[in-house]
Amino acid sequence: MPRRPLLLLVVLSSPALVVWEMSHGFDPAARRAARTMVHREGGYVGSEVCLSCHPGQHASWKRTFHRTMNQLASPETVLGAFDGERVEFFGDWARPHREEDRFLMEVPNGDGSRRVAEVALCVGSRRYQQYFERVDLPGGSRLERLPLLWHIGAQRWMHLNGVFLEPDSGDWNAHRNTWNHNCVFCHTTGPQPGMQDGGQTTFETTVAELGIACEACHGPGDKHARAYRNPLLR
Repeated sequence: MPRRPLLLLVVLSSPALVVWEMSHGFDPAARRAARTMVHREGGYVGSEVCLSCHPGQHASWKRTFHRTMNQLASPETVLGAFDGERVEFFGDWARPHREEDRFLMEVPNGDGSRRVAEVALCVGSRRYQQYFERVDLPGGSRLERLPLLWHIGAQRWMHLNGVFLEPDSGDWNAHRNTWNHNCVFCHTTGPQPGMQDGGQTTFETTVAELGIACEACHGPGDKHARAYRNPLLR
């Protein structure tokens, strides 16, 4: 084929290829839906879908602490000093430490024995960061709060018993709360606690997004995103 007609064909077909790719190509909603604890029920699509049409709003939201309200534990998300040093509170001690990419906390059981809990979820990223372990039970699991939190501003460990406005207590489990029926409702997007009750209350919790994202206020975005995925309609 002569060079000039070939060049003309490329020029004329390029816009059509771009439109096809934007309409039928890589789907960020599908990629994010494959992540741990994430659901795509009820028309939720996730903040990555909003990015393609609303980059300015997405960038502004991404700088906020709403985005990092809840995060799965990883070297990028855990802010506390899991350095193996003992920290003492209320006549006992704990030892936050790390084994490669696992974040662990040796804590007292309250009966003289000790156990090692693994951090599954981090809650908070501005003033405090709290840590939750996954407790596996027949029929499901639940996320329960560990007794120490990391004070981000002061860069030190604090005990939950010294944070709440009530008399201090030596009970290390006094504030052992369940994330799945407490924190999940206000600090995530599209929460589905998935409570199971077979004698012991457990959960199969999923969320549209672990942080407080676009759809927490605007509602499920599937219809809107589908309508404007075709660039000719934008």
